[in-house]
Amino acid sequence: MRVLRGILLVTGLAVAVAFALVGRPGVFGVALPAALLLWIVGAGLVVSDAIPLRPWALAASVSAMAAFPVLALRPTSVIGVVVGAAVAALQAVALRRGSPAAAA
Repeated sequence: MRVLRGILLVTGLAVAVAFALVGRPGVFGVALPAALLLWIVGAGLVVSDAIPLRPWALAASVSAMAAFPVLALRPTSVIGVVVGAAVAALQAVALRRGSPAAAA
């Protein structure tokens, strides 16, 4: 699951960077495939985080899924940067909370 979280983290960062650097409409060539990847991988992680319940990881997975409709509706660049950064930050928190060193 760490690999899938890493994929979501990198995808969130890619979305944030794309919205920060690429203008409209070119940014949607990156944003829409990234949104689809966030939806698919996030859905798989929601299932694995719900049983047994891992609240931080579940919140991070749901945020990745929630990013899909926001990015698919062609947001402004500010909203795209915020959504991408939020997904990446929540994935980083979920990775940190799930690591064995954090449990000790």
